[in-house]
Amino acid sequence: MESAPEQAAVEDRLAADADHGSPIMNIDGLTKKYNGIAAVDSLSISFASGSITGIVGPNGAGKTTLFGLISGTVRADDGSIRYLGREIGRLSPRARARIGIARTFQTARFFTSLTVRENLLVSIPRGAKVRPAWFRSRALISSGCADLVRTTAVQSGLEQVLDSPAAKLPQALRKRLDLAIALLQQPRLLLLDEPTAGVGTDDIASIEAALRDLKSRNSDGAILITSHDVDLISRIADHLMVMVRGRPIAYGVTWDVVQDPAVRQAYLGVSHS
Repeated sequence: MESAPEQAAVEDRLAADADHGSPIMNIDGLTKKYNGIAAVDSLSISFASGSITGIVGPNGAGKTTLFGLISGTVRADDGSIRYLGREIGRLSPRARARIGIARTFQTARFFTSLTVRENLLVSIPRGAKVRPAWFRSRALISSGCADLVRTTAVQSGLEQVLDSPAAKLPQALRKRLDLAIALLQQPRLLLLDEPTAGVGTDDIASIEAALRDLKSRNSDGAILITSHDVDLISRIADHLMVMVRGRPIAYGVTWDVVQDPAVRQAYLGVSHS
């Protein structure tokens, strides 16, 4: 376990702005406990616009709880979350989605009774410039709406399966559909929870390309990504935070953190086994 001065140094880096962008979100003293045990323990961090931040750590480190706290599916016991300067701790998940916070899940979530195209149509948010109208359970699709679905499908690698039943998709395409649904929210802050879990090398490359494209097109937004695939994180993340028992034990430029001998031995080496 790191000493108090080492922990303080980590927390100082967490609180500082990333070099290449202003903060899109500021978290201060965020805490969530279950049965008296902290899943997230007094975490303070800023996420910069135009950046991808990787969050890694062993199972039970608090990564998914942190995503729940940010997206609103988990309520904090203490601390604050400010998004674009606004305190959002009391907002519902739906309200947070409306102001630009979207997330995916370790297990992809979509309507298994619908096709891929239909899942994308029903996921276009209220207030979007183009939305399908509905009459007797049928979508009346404008050309703008159809273009939006097609563009999102291309970005996510789903253009060849738009009319396939979502329930029959293999794991890799399920992950892509989950990502596409999140992208339709046009988020400023996108949370990706294990986006490549259970998929093959070629599909990882495709998802990675989609994320790089999203970053290039959305310079005023930010992406947070949890993954046990340290190779992926090393390639795509600008900054990396290593969490253990709800607290960060390392944070900084990704390459520097990955090369830290203590981090590699204690927490990252298992990902290469």
